[in-house]
Amino acid sequence: MFTLDFIADDVEGNVRQAMALEEAGCEIIRVSVPSLKDVRLIEAIKNRISVPLVADIHFDYKVALECAAAGVDKIRINPGNIGGMDRVKAVADACRARNIPIRIGVNSGSLEKDILAEYGGPCAEALVKSAIGHARLLEQCDFNDIVISIKSSDVKTMIAAYRLAAEQTEYPLHLGVTEAGTAHMGLIKSAVGIGSLLCDGIGETIRVSLTDDPVTEVAAHFHSLPQCCEAVRLHQALWLRETNRSLQALTAPERLRLWNPYILHYQELLRYNAYFYRDLLRFEDFPHSLISP
Repeated sequence: MFTLDFIADDVEGNVRQAMALEEAGCEIIRVSVPSLKDVRLIEAIKNRISVPLVADIHFDYKVALECAAAGVDKIRINPGNIGGMDRVKAVADACRARNIPIRIGVNSGSLEKDILAEYGGPCAEALVKSAIGHARLLEQCDFNDIVISIKSSDVKTMIAAYRLAAEQTEYPLHLGVTEAGTAHMGLIKSAVGIGSLLCDGIGETIRVSLTDDPVTEVAAHFHSLPQCCEAVRLHQALWLRETNRSLQALTAPERLRLWNPYILHYQELLRYNAYFYRDLLRFEDFPHSLISP
């Protein structure tokens, strides 16, 4: 999934970018709908693309109702942020009637004050408690067509939060590292965070979030991210072999030759991001997660 970054008033700009994203291979597109007048984006974009469109709504439940009526494919909203249960029920009823799923999106900057006070900060446990709390509000309205995302710019927190969520709920999970950064840094952080979870069998949809043109994010998803994930896996495989923690890690010259393209890619990543690797990739914290059988 990838997000349009034009302002909501620029309808044509959003339409052009949505078409470019679909052409690049994007399978789900999200657009921000901040106010009622911006609901016009839904019909304008859906008339020009064939992939599902998600409306990103923050506080106004009326915008969610109008987006549902306009034919949006999914709504991203946090029920706890839109007012009383009558408003939550109105949104749930409108989405149920049209078979529209709701994605709950929690991140480190959106946590409730009471949860922050309880946990002392945006830790994994706090993020999961917030997400499940929002889901419970929808469940009280007999609505269960829910997707959950629990994002953090801190990769270790993001990984821990999704693993905890996978233990506590069976709802589909949308993976991503929020505010990941520019192409080099953001790609590595996404590879570590998303790659670890996918190797654990966690996650249904993903977004590679970069400080760049959204079309570049699509290219990163299809081309660079898989190579980065393999490079990170190679790093861990070599580390495991050196410490005799794996008998299968690169035991033959043929396997080493098979990894050769990723060795080169890894060397390039390490050369440009040495300090990042030193601080982030402490594999002893999650030694199993990036190795596939």
